[in-house]
Amino acid sequence: MIAGADPNVLDIGKRSPLHLAAEAGHHRVVRVILLKGADVDKLTCLSKTPLRLAASKGHTLCVSERLLGRADKDRAGSFLGTTPLVQRGRKQPPRCRQEALTAGADSRRPTLGHYFPFDIAARRGHANILKAFLETGTEVVAADGNGWTALHGAASGIPSLDNRGTIRVLLEAGVNVNAKATCRSLYTPLHLTVDYRVASVGMVGALLEGGADVNARAERDQTPLHVAGGRSNVAAVELLLRCGVDEKLTNDDGDTPADVIGAADHAGHMVDNEADNQRILRMLARAPADMASPRLAGAEPLPPDQGGDRDRKRELQ
Repeated sequence: MIAGADPNVLDIGKRSPLHLAAEAGHHRVVRVILLKGADVDKLTCLSKTPLRLAASKGHTLCVSERLLGRADKDRAGSFLGTTPLVQRGRKQPPRCRQEALTAGADSRRPTLGHYFPFDIAARRGHANILKAFLETGTEVVAADGNGWTALHGAASGIPSLDNRGTIRVLLEAGVNVNAKATCRSLYTPLHLTVDYRVASVGMVGALLEGGADVNARAERDQTPLHVAGGRSNVAAVELLLRCGVDEKLTNDDGDTPADVIGAADHAGHMVDNEADNQRILRMLARAPADMASPRLAGAEPLPPDQGGDRDRKRELQ
């Protein structure tokens, strides 16, 4: 560094040399600038600290140097109030978060949207990050003001994420698999997981393995089978039936799951979903006989395509 140069000089975006070096991952430059007295918590015009920039790019060594420079590891930036611990999701190496956690970063500090790093990690399916939180003493909060647990967050993640690993970590940590939200829906995690047109079989299976109540009641006395059937979700319906759900239970309107098949289709896809709706209707009609069959009782759940093949073969026989 040039002798006498100001380590805190700012460019038009209010970025100091430390911001630029941290974002670029130049950890040796970061060390030199820190020794020259750079402001470790300076905010850019977008309210980003050097630590937040380093964390957002996954620069582990820079994160380590910044912490040695006594940066505020919990300082929030941007209009969302996100901390370095919340940055970057799957693209951030676990070691980056481990550096912050080891230095005492608060995994229960909320963003301005009242989301906690622990709960964000659960929703995004970061099982390894959750393990790191738990290993550093993070307490799993039972539920928020709406009765929403971290398991609700993991279960509500889009099926393509397949959060089964995250769900298992949370269950091992003692999160209540049958906790009901106290907000309007009264959903359990299982209700949330099957509330998709196409569910993640792995996520549903992880909850069932963890002891989820297949006959749990939600708003209007809906069971998970009501919800799955309403979504025309063949795979979820089959999985629930194999686990002993009572297909005759009625909701507040006196409807069984068979009465509400496809009822949650608000996008005008009834024609497209009709084949699956008919398959679900047949599955529910023969459910008692299927469950009594030694071949099917206790069988491993089939992937959705194989389940469909089985139904089509039966129709041809």
